[in-house]
Amino acid sequence: MSLVSTSELVLRAKAQADMQDNYITPAVWEYWMTVEARKLDVFIARSGWPLNIKHETLIVDGSVTDGNYDPFPFLNTQNGPQCPLAVMAVHEVSSQGVRKLKYDDAISFFRQTVGAVASGLSIAYTAAPPAKGHAKEYRIVWDGGSLPQINFYPEPEIGQYYQTMYIAGTPKLTLSGSLPDDGTTNVVNYPQSWEERIVLGMAKRALIREESDITGVDKLIGEINQEIEEHCHSRQIAETPHIRNIDYEERGWTDKLTWPRAPAAWWWS
Repeated sequence: MSLVSTSELVLRAKAQADMQDNYITPAVWEYWMTVEARKLDVFIARSGWPLNIKHETLIVDGSVTDGNYDPFPFLNTQNGPQCPLAVMAVHEVSSQGVRKLKYDDAISFFRQTVGAVASGLSIAYTAAPPAKGHAKEYRIVWDGGSLPQINFYPEPEIGQYYQTMYIAGTPKLTLSGSLPDDGTTNVVNYPQSWEERIVLGMAKRALIREESDITGVDKLIGEINQEIEEHCHSRQIAETPHIRNIDYEERGWTDKLTWPRAPAAWWWS
């Protein structure tokens, strides 16, 4: 991997689109490259290679009374937090090891716990206490205005630890040399020079803007998409074959953090 500046991305996109003038403003270039970078991040992850995996630990301390826990306590302390691209898995962590929780979608999760009543995206508790213990399932709720929250079933007990495994969100890209303190960046970093996919996406948008032929660029985009998929697939099948007992996914403990192979089983922002 090597760092590539956003200004270089624009120069390469202009060359690919054979631009002879500057009819596209810097603000438009910044918007296009940010959109194309996110598309590339999603494509790589869905192809089976989650880049930039991060972890956050949630400590149950009794301060949550509505069932809506913050799975990203660190991100919430940052200026302009970036919503994670995807939540891959949630584990309970203890001295026994780690135990993966089952992901449940937002609708199926409303097989309600005792004493809980559905209220929009949140859970409002009645006088009857909810079922408590070691959480077995979770769901992610997000209203688009802040970072997502997490609900557990059953409700976790005070003193328990849960770790969220996620793919970091795509930062906003800028051409400016001076960066605001909100996660914005002016460099990208991808393996195998895959930032070329961003360049081609920007060039295609520029050609569409001037109503030019995009056939050649579309062909190049198809080729690099195929290269990414082949690399990610080869990386998966090259892993050492092994036999494993998947019963721990329901109730057992293990010493390894795992996540579902199928990206469709992750929560996507």
